[in-house]
Amino acid sequence: MSQTLHCGVVEEDPRNHGPIAYFRPPDITPDYVRGRLAAIFRHETPAQIEARVARFMADMAAKPPRPPPPLGQGLEEVTVPVTGLGVHPDIIEQIWRLDRALPLSCRWVVWGHPALVHPRTGVIFAVAIGSIGVVARLPPALRGAKPAVRPTSLGEFYDISAAGPEWRFLDPRPEEAHGRAAFDYAEAPLDDSD
Repeated sequence: MSQTLHCGVVEEDPRNHGPIAYFRPPDITPDYVRGRLAAIFRHETPAQIEARVARFMADMAAKPPRPPPPLGQGLEEVTVPVTGLGVHPDIIEQIWRLDRALPLSCRWVVWGHPALVHPRTGVIFAVAIGSIGVVARLPPALRGAKPAVRPTSLGEFYDISAAGPEWRFLDPRPEEAHGRAAFDYAEAPLDDSD
């Protein structure tokens, strides 16, 4: 795999608007925490959820605030590049396997998520998510075979389509052909249909 100077994430590229907005860290407000906890603890009463929200917010207030992750940074800039990214190590290994099969290294970190960003165009084309999996920006010919929604361990569904209609989940096994197609799609000039 060839090395090249990486341009980082190009914010102005319209192909990045969806994933930049989608993966931006949320503001941790009581309403946000309430919604997340209510989804996890569905069997609890509103009063029990409110008690959890109050404890969570008090714990957060007692700790020094952590700065939000930057939009993009090189992997070498991350203090703890495996366990510090909030993504399961197996999912990180999956996205790095995709990277090893590409002609250029595209490893990058987007809003704290391991990602693949084309080093010349700055287009985000794959992102690792928690314990859920890897999503990729696929060309039209490959989208129909891949899901935009995946079930989570909590019995909910994770829908990546809000990042853009071209985003899909990849299978857990290495999918070098899909990774290469996403790389080529990110390298192509901006098309009016994107």
